[in-house]
Amino acid sequence: NGRNRAGTEALQVSKVQLLIEKNKLVRLQRCRKLLRLAASQLWERFLFTDAKLSTVQQAHNSQNDRIWTVDAPSTLAIVEHCQHPKSVIIWYGICASGKTPLVSVDEGVTINHKVYRRDILEAVILPWAKKHFGNVNWTFQQDSAPAHKARKKQELFKALFRT
Repeated sequence: NGRNRAGTEALQVSKVQLLIEKNKLVRLQRCRKLLRLAASQLWERFLFTDAKLSTVQQAHNSQNDRIWTVDAPSTLAIVEHCQHPKSVIIWYGICASGKTPLVSVDEGVTINHKVYRRDILEAVILPWAKKHFGNVNWTFQQDSAPAHKARKKQELFKALFRT
């Protein structure tokens, strides 16, 4: 029990997104659109994609990471870290009825439009979607990363997908 004698306890303050009326209206409209989409079952043919940068360095939170011991601190009480830990980007896609193979992008490789087209779109997405969805129309839904809005990426999508 984390309460003190007065019956109170320390709580961490949470951060939340500030929503102005315009934000609330946009969210409401998107939610209604998603509800219509769910009712039509078209969402089952949406392929959602994203990428995650993962580092090989141990995560450390000095507020919460504690070692309870009666002995003197040992090497267990030390978390080493470096300024630029090794990392890998993992790309993936998922839909209601399946998931794409994971694609790992090695450290130091920049995912420009050429790499994205060759190593992800042409090597993974298109073959997987053709096998998975067959001749049925499907929707390729990316996250809203700024790189996906670039002119070259948009031209690439128009060349590879029906819009």
